Amino acid sequence: MRRVIWWFLLSVKRYCRRPAFLAVLLILPALAYWTAGAEKKGDEGIRIAVCVEGEENELGRRLAESLTDGERAGMFAFYMCENEERLKDDVAARRAECGYVIEEGLEDRLDAGDIKRVIHVYSAPSTVTAELSTETVFAKLVQLYDRKLLQAYVKDGKAFEGLSDAAEIDETVRRAGELYDRWLTKGGVFRFEYLYGLGAGESGGTAEENEEASGRIFPVRGLAAVLIFITGLYGTVTLCEDEKRGLFLRLEYALRLPCRLVSLAAPVALVGAASFLAFFLGGIFTGVFRETVLLFFYMVLVVGIASILKMLVKNSQVICCLLPFFLIGSLIFCPVFLDLPAFVPGVSFVGKLFLPYYYLRWF
Repeated sequence: MRRVIWWFLLSVKRYCRRPAFLAVLLILPALAYWTAGAEKKGDEGIRIAVCVEGEENELGRRLAESLTDGERAGMFAFYMCENEERLKDDVAARRAECGYVIEEGLEDRLDAGDIKRVIHVYSAPSTVTAELSTETVFAKLVQLYDRKLLQAYVKDGKAFEGLSDAAEIDETVRRAGELYDRWLTKGGVFRFEYLYGLGAGESGGTAEENEEASGRIFPVRGLAAVLIFITGLYGTVTLCEDEKRGLFLRLEYALRLPCRLVSLAAPVALVGAASFLAFFLGGIFTGVFRETVLLFFYMVLVVGIASILKMLVKNSQVICCLLPFFLIGSLIFCPVFLDLPAFVPGVSFVGKLFLPYYYLRWF
């Protein structure tokens, strides 16, 4: 066993002395780290300024707080300005793409039906953010103001004419406001949930995990799976060349098969370690135990498939010719950049011929 371990370590050392192979090992973690930083920067959202005029502008203050409560409204990130002048300066300096000034007496004007120019917009000429973000602002305003309309209808509407007692009317109005808040904030009526990178009828975890996954633009796991798979096939080429040179003939007969296997597993282990690092740098690390176990079993599976391929195809040149076939097939028919099996009938069967397909489903 000690000699097998030494053979594995020497095989790892041999691959590490190849500059091209080392470059491949470094590319995936470097890309994962770079794209994770780019995605994190993009998560900050488009900055939009908001300010409220008037100390007694209660509805305007609540509207501004709902927009700037720390949660991004889609692609927009609203922040508060202390006055209109500061807001205009931020828009002019492009610290904000646009700005909204909530006029004084907003609620009184809405009660009177005066809905024109209740909110002023400052926008740079070269941006279309104002047109896009206006829907978000007025959607928040409608959410807040509709509560008052509902309570007013409960108090004076024909559907509640049977309520004659003042205390009963006040309790019904209060209860209507509570129900409105509950159905609005907790999504009790319905909600839309988008699942990214999954096949039809499959679930990838909680809504928070799916939302986090949807923001990623670089398929770290998919490329890692393909890279490990292709590296295993590449290891069979090197193994065939070693056997031609008689590298294993000096070993005892009982050690030849284990040494062949660890020689094949050496490049797979190196790429697996680089993939493990890429998961951590790319911000998709789910825990040491889970990542280690899944990667280990996948690498064992790759080594097994590569060994079977070597027994079927003993010519290293033929295996070299098969590498582009498996590489292109894995990228096209497996859910790496696009989950093609989920959209095109029959592709799922073809995708199962390529090993990374199963690995991606496990993750």
